[in-house]
Amino acid sequence: MTVEREIDRQKSDFISIASHQLRTPLSAMRWFLDLLLEGDAGPLKPTQKEYLSDLSTSVVRMVRLVGSLLDISRIEAGRVKPVPEHVDARAFVEAAVKELSPLIRQRQLAFTQAVAKDVATFYADPNLAGQAFSNIIGNAVKYTPEGGSIALDVFVEGGETVFRVKDTGLGIPEGQQYRVFAKFFRGENVAALETVGTGLGLYFVKTIIELSGGRVWFTSKENKGTTFNIALPNAPKALPVSEDGGTLAP
Repeated sequence: MTVEREIDRQKSDFISIASHQLRTPLSAMRWFLDLLLEGDAGPLKPTQKEYLSDLSTSVVRMVRLVGSLLDISRIEAGRVKPVPEHVDARAFVEAAVKELSPLIRQRQLAFTQAVAKDVATFYADPNLAGQAFSNIIGNAVKYTPEGGSIALDVFVEGGETVFRVKDTGLGIPEGQQYRVFAKFFRGENVAALETVGTGLGLYFVKTIIELSGGRVWFTSKENKGTTFNIALPNAPKALPVSEDGGTLAP
């Protein structure tokens, strides 16, 4: 077990170093490509513009991958510290949905949302929780075929605010569901349909939701769809009490 932990640590260190080294040249490439596509270096022929546009798309994907790898390395090194606060749940949902609305319309998906009357605020880091929530909805949009549907329900249950995202998408093969939150995992059906992807999104979601004192779980059936649930506390969680009556450090 000690050897395995050391190997895992070395892999994490390599990913962190490689990501840092890639970030600067990729940013420069993106900047120069934007200049070329905007015509700042002179007019482009249609074919040249098409090739540069394809290259720019690939560079943007690489920049996002590097960003994801850096986020993961910071979390695993303990350098990401949630700063929880009371968050307006309704405004939180509206912001995430607004960001993805163009893609929802583009894919001709039926999108519904229902926020229960007693939903008010939850207690978490709004930036980290926002990234996790956007990842969940983004996956539902990405892996639901055109003409499908996505339903978002937000409700209060047991001192938590629950965000439930149900889609009619590809689903997750039953034999692979235990690996869903593992780093670099992608379902075979998804990988066959779309080769682009990091397999880091759900690992990131689980890690930062649990850092925020919340929970995440799902149910899924291949070719029928998936339902993801994120539950975040409505108030700061009390520290455990020691035998002498004092509170214990987390």
